[in-house]
Amino acid sequence: MRSIFWRLIISFLIVAAIPVGAIYYFAVDDKVMHVFITVASVSFALSLILSVIISLNITRPIKKLIEELKKAQEGNFTANVDLKRKDEIGTLIMTFNRTMENVRAILKDVSTFAQTTKDTANALFKSIEQGNMTFEQISKAVEEIANGASEQAKDTSNAADMVQNIGNSIDDSAKFFKAVEESTINADKLSQNGMHTVNSLKEKTDVTKESIDEVVSAINELQANSHHIEKIIEVITGIADQTNLLALNAAIEAARAGEAGRGFAVVAEEVRNLAEQSRQAASEIAKIISEIEQKTDKTVEKANLVKEIADDQAHQVETTYAAFNEIKNSIDTITENIHMLNNAMMELARYKDEIIGSIANITAVSEETAASTEEVAASTEEHMKFIEEIKESSENLLKSVSALENILSKLVVSV
Repeated sequence: MRSIFWRLIISFLIVAAIPVGAIYYFAVDDKVMHVFITVASVSFALSLILSVIISLNITRPIKKLIEELKKAQEGNFTANVDLKRKDEIGTLIMTFNRTMENVRAILKDVSTFAQTTKDTANALFKSIEQGNMTFEQISKAVEEIANGASEQAKDTSNAADMVQNIGNSIDDSAKFFKAVEESTINADKLSQNGMHTVNSLKEKTDVTKESIDEVVSAINELQANSHHIEKIIEVITGIADQTNLLALNAAIEAARAGEAGRGFAVVAEEVRNLAEQSRQAASEIAKIISEIEQKTDKTVEKANLVKEIADDQAHQVETTYAAFNEIKNSIDTITENIHMLNNAMMELARYKDEIIGSIANITAVSEETAASTEEVAASTEEHMKFIEEIKESSENLLKSVSALENILSKLVVSV
């Protein structure tokens, strides 16, 4: 900011110094020269005061903006410039505040993007410091004023190049955020596809779980029927044993009856044989049913294990579906924030073009000022015979400039 401040001061001093040369050149006698010197001194003082007011009016808000930019550069993005103006600087500050608000909203998912902006701010700050160091070496003499004016024109051109570079960085950032926005949109689509896939898996898992439940129910029913058949076989075995006992008793009674009971004995023997066969068949069936029950028990155990696995799988599918839903919500939020930041970058790019135009105008004025200072320097060389007469005035001028420099230096530190 010190370089812009002194450029404006020097420009006003040059404009004020032109009439002084004309006074000494056209004055006809000492009285007229005294009047002209008085008028010129008043004009010079007014020009000096006006230059200070205008310079401070331009440099102070820009210095405040740079201070807030330094805070942002150091990682403090709570920066906010509370200044209401209706010119290009006010527009720039308003855009800066809006940009900071958008940056605070997305800074957590995109922190990597802030480092690039910080590096650019560091490079710009170093360039400004180098420019300040260059312009601090400007001489106070009239000849060196011309050199300083020429240097001012060159530095203004460099500033235009730097602003153009910043504009290019803004354009690149806008393109980058646009690409990020498109990537988040694609990620959202992939997330939706994943949710559809997980939802389909959930439906199939539910169908599988229902089928497993039905199988487990059928196996449990088969196990119950096996137990029921086992009880029936026990009854059949009991009946066979009872029939065998009755047939044995009948055979004994037939033997007692002798020849008359022979036919009854044959029937009793057949009944006993049938009862024995029934008992053996029931025993075989009982063995088969026992084996079926053992296999059924193992099947029930495995079916229950499969059911537990299916239940766990269903739970995992539910968890996955919820995770995809959270991812989708996060992507939606990030997409919205990036869209807002992208709009802010586009708006900043539009104002960047206006600033470049303003700096181009300043460059043109600086070149005209440099030409004027060269003419003043030439006039000063032509009027070397008046150096002794204006020495005291020049010394007073230098003292005033030094005092003003000290005041402005303090103001720059305090702003």
